[in-house]
This record gives sequence, C-alpha cells and structure tokens, in this order.
Amino acid sequence: MIVIKTADLTQNFKHVAEIILGGEKVLISRPKNENLVILTEKEYNQMERLRQNTTSQQKIMAVRKFIEDVSAIKDEDNVLTDADWNEFANIRSQTNLTRKVEI
Repeated sequence: MIVIKTADLTQNFKHVAEIILGGEKVLISRPKNENLVILTEKEYNQMERLRQNTTSQQKIMAVRKFIEDVSAIKDEDNVLTDADWNEFANIRSQTNLTRKVEI
C-alpha cells in the first residue's frame, strides 16, 4: 500500500490513478487520522458483494435460529395471534428468501 498526502493526490492524480489501476492500494493521509483508501471499482464491487453475502448469511442464520426457537415451544399458552401471524407473513413476503425443495 502506498501512502500519500492529499496535496500529492491533487497534484499527481493521473499518476496515482495509474498506480491504482495497476493493482496497488493508495492511502490518502489526512489530519486527525481521517485517512482514505482508494481502490478500483472492480475491487469495491467485490468487497460489496462479499459484505452483502455475509449479511444475507447472517440473516438466514437468524431465521433458522428463530425457527428452532418457535419449534421448541410446546406450551399451548404460547400461541401467535392473528396479528402476529399476519406480521410474520408480511415480513416473509417482503424478503427474497426462497424455499429449498429436495427432489
């Protein structure tokens, strides 16, 4: 990773851009340690996909845990009201979760 100052970036942007496109990461040093990192759009998109997939996997794990918790309820006094059931159905309809079917 290359570290440069903000002034160096503004004076040498074309050269810095070529370095970044060559695969190098560039850290822009700023006061109060409010630094920035510049990377290519391709690298950013890869990081964003990884972040989204991680978030989706975390959500799926939370749903599985919820299903386990609900399945463990055996007491007849613990029931979902119509409003609870409708809210659950509404949340489910707003997600892009799909059902895996074994063939």
